Amino acid sequence: MPWYVLMTKPQQEWRAEENLKNQGYTTFLPLIDCHKISRGKKVVKVEPLFFRYIFVQLDLQKDNLSKIRYTRGVGDFIRFGDQYGIVSDELVQHLRYRCDVGEETRSNLPQKGEEVEVLEGPYKHISAIYDCPDGDKRSVVLVTLLEKMVKLALKNTAFKKVV
Repeated sequence: MPWYVLMTKPQQEWRAEENLKNQGYTTFLPLIDCHKISRGKKVVKVEPLFFRYIFVQLDLQKDNLSKIRYTRGVGDFIRFGDQYGIVSDELVQHLRYRCDVGEETRSNLPQKGEEVEVLEGPYKHISAIYDCPDGDKRSVVLVTLLEKMVKLALKNTAFKKVV
């Protein structure tokens, strides 16, 4: 299936992507690390590579285009005259390879409050509670040590969701 380009409403790329995924569509929002100075400190923020644009994989014969158009966060399809903007699968795969944060990384993270198990390091096999992402490759988890909750920053590959 081809990839189509959607324009989102201002600063709603994540909302549009999440709502489209909840409807069962395959989407791709390329993200990059942006180094910025905030309050005198250098911070790394994850931002969309193309502001206001996401990619969605569709079959125009089967999918309801008006349903996509009226999804929260979505502005409209990119068009060239009466033709929809189509992107090749090779370009999407190349973007996935080149971007620091991929769809797979974010979608596999647990929700806040879910139980996780630490897989490596000194806390291996200890249960923890997922708190929040900490950049693009790490997350903060809460571990109980000596009857006190302690925050740990771990690589996203260093823990897994307990089923």
